[in-house]
Amino acid sequence: MSIVSNMLMLRRRLRKELQYAAMRHVFPITDTERVIASHSNRIFANSIPKAGTNLLSRLLKLMPNVVPWWTYHIDETIPGYSHQLSSGRKGQVITAHLPWSPSLLQELEHLEFRKLLIVRDMRDVAVSGAYYVTHMDRSHPLHDYLNSLPNDDERLMAMIKGVAAEHYPGGQIPPMWENDSYKSFLPWVDDPDNLLVRFEDLIGAMGGGDDNLQEKTIRKIASHIGTDLDAEQFEHIRSSLFSTSSRTFRKGQVGEWRNHFNEAHKQAFKDMSGYMLIRMGYEKNNDW
Repeated sequence: MSIVSNMLMLRRRLRKELQYAAMRHVFPITDTERVIASHSNRIFANSIPKAGTNLLSRLLKLMPNVVPWWTYHIDETIPGYSHQLSSGRKGQVITAHLPWSPSLLQELEHLEFRKLLIVRDMRDVAVSGAYYVTHMDRSHPLHDYLNSLPNDDERLMAMIKGVAAEHYPGGQIPPMWENDSYKSFLPWVDDPDNLLVRFEDLIGAMGGGDDNLQEKTIRKIASHIGTDLDAEQFEHIRSSLFSTSSRTFRKGQVGEWRNHFNEAHKQAFKDMSGYMLIRMGYEKNNDW
């Protein structure tokens, strides 16, 4: 790993640790914030990386029972996510990329978090991830490795098949990602207290989706976190939701993978994660 990447990773970690320290001590300032802190819920918004974390976070921060500036993202590279969760308070959204585990579920239930998981067609996730790591996040552990590959086809294949531990800093895959990252999220799908949100249902017509599905999804999320939306609130949320100004926004279009996958990519994906597409309802079989 280059000196620049090491410095960027160190700066990123320091920034997250400072942010974590600040988020442990948030307190209401206005009367509205005091009401929210007394009567709202803690919210855990989880996702597979590049599956729509920012879209879901943006939506939740627009909800009337959330204090938007309290929103915090758990960095799985900082040990002890339990301490990061335990500092959450009512009206606060905590986002994460955390696979299911019995201890995590127990912690969330003990703290009475309202849980959500946003999912996305994993083929689009692979395309988005390859672009983001290669071109946007110089502090990402795999930035140097992906840029060492000869072309975008090889980078996409690396995202589909996974990257060997030797290409990570220190020669170790981060503990949270030692296993199949997609499969490790499946128990969240089966959790009756977890609301499953599809990126494709939330994105609306502006992102190549459907406005009717978007409205149903927004209202379902509002109900799940304990609030109702009147017509004015809903229209404000919908009009403010989809933004191209986000640092991690690229296209967000449904089915973008078709413009990038060749036959080798398709076969590799079927071998590695085809079952996930079927399990989550994106395909009926591997004949695609």
